[in-house]
Amino acid sequence: MSKTMERVVSFLIAPLLLVGMGLLAVTQLPSAHAEDNDSEKTLRIEILPEIFLKPGSKELFAKPEETVGVRRTMDVYGGAPKGQVLEAWKKVAFQVFDEEGNLIETTTGTVGDKNRWSAGKYLGPYKQGKAYTVKVDSSTLPEGYHSWFTALSSGYPEARGGKTDLMTVSKDSQSATNAATNSNPIAETRFHMDTVQIAYAKNPQVAKNLFTVDAEGKVTGLNPNYKVGTDYVLKSIDKDCKVVLPTPAEADKLAAEVYKPGKYYFYYGKKPFPVSAVKCYEGFGYLKNWKGDDQVNTNAKFKTSSVFTVMLDQKIPEVTFYKGAPQEGQEPEVLATQQVYYRHSLSGNCLNDGITCLPKELPAAPTAPAGQVFKEWNTKADGSGQSFNAETVVMADMAVYPVYRPNTPPVLEVKDATITVGDKLNLRSLITKAFDEEDGADLAAKVVIEKGNFDSAKPGTYKVKFTLTDMNGESVSATAKITVKEAAKTQTPQPGSKVKQQMPPTGAAGISALGIALACVLAGIAATAGARMSRKR
Repeated sequence: MSKTMERVVSFLIAPLLLVGMGLLAVTQLPSAHAEDNDSEKTLRIEILPEIFLKPGSKELFAKPEETVGVRRTMDVYGGAPKGQVLEAWKKVAFQVFDEEGNLIETTTGTVGDKNRWSAGKYLGPYKQGKAYTVKVDSSTLPEGYHSWFTALSSGYPEARGGKTDLMTVSKDSQSATNAATNSNPIAETRFHMDTVQIAYAKNPQVAKNLFTVDAEGKVTGLNPNYKVGTDYVLKSIDKDCKVVLPTPAEADKLAAEVYKPGKYYFYYGKKPFPVSAVKCYEGFGYLKNWKGDDQVNTNAKFKTSSVFTVMLDQKIPEVTFYKGAPQEGQEPEVLATQQVYYRHSLSGNCLNDGITCLPKELPAAPTAPAGQVFKEWNTKADGSGQSFNAETVVMADMAVYPVYRPNTPPVLEVKDATITVGDKLNLRSLITKAFDEEDGADLAAKVVIEKGNFDSAKPGTYKVKFTLTDMNGESVSATAKITVKEAAKTQTPQPGSKVKQQMPPTGAAGISALGIALACVLAGIAATAGARMSRKR
């Protein structure tokens, strides 16, 4: 091949190589672009608010009493909120979770979209093709309000706002979920903020007449004859959409003197239900239909007060005394029941007037088994519970059982005695100890004495038996030895006998007297001798 031809071939091959490489690159572009387009698909979550507001002023309710006499209406949805409501709505935050339940973020989102709703809150954007669940951060709700979601479409024209997917709401209405299979750029749900009160009335009379109503049965206000705190208490449903009960201290104030506050109940038709039956189910608006034959709750009352009324169940506590431990598979047999005023004991079972009282005595304990004695009443049949006696303060219904222990024998001690024939002797005075741990410390009067053949008029030695028996039938005996001596013999002078001259006393005293007498005789002799000598001179 000539050099000229080589040049021509080289000139033709180079462009062909460039074209081939370009074609190869072009064949790879579509798949790459398709992946880029998928990654660019995003999703925004649209939350449309319905908020219970004060009519006219369009403000939030600040306290429960403000809802009384106000007809229930939801507001805000669609239109732009203003002032206080707008500021509160801006602060409400939502938690966004992925399909594994991991928290992606907590965000207040953005209020309003020029292409959709000015009142709506928009979260995101997030990647399309994944499931997302939204919950409210309840701590960011206004005080006194609770919330829930519903699966309601906004109805915004598709031509103006594009296609949307309606989020699925959980059974408890506390979350909304967009499925991973949903492919539209907007996932929408409805969000409600509401305030509902539970009125806890102390009795059915207060419950029925708590409100003043007009001729149509609509609430116009609270009855001024009843005092908040002692006749009734208002509690708002809390931020977590749960019923709030009065505190124990508040319940005590609602209860009558010496009555224990119990559960709260209401009537639905003719049947009583506990307040625990009131649960969050798309809010609490359904309560307007829970009417009772007692006319405490009616449709008109709820619609014009946002208050559902329940009553306090209260009673005097009762103590049940059983005869003994229950047999397997059987109920224990009841010995007696006694009412004891709440926060009182049997010994102080009276009203504050000191006149109106209930029985104060404990029932007599059942007969103890052989060899045992009643120990106490106890909240456990085996004695491992709380001891119960006349001083025990009763705070609720109680059941107590008799508890026994081995009997302690009585103690008896006596002493011996020696007397003289004719002396009087009280045999009971020979008892030095007579007591029993269960029966008492001084049982001398209950000791039985068997004197046998004892005779204080006859000399001799006698044995007297003493016996003490306790209330459980256990006895103890002791024997005292009594000695009766003959009386001492005395000598009396016989008639006509001569009395012997008394001899000087002997001993130290006698010697002293004799010395004195001798001294006197000697002195006399000396004096006589001196006188004779004087005459001789």
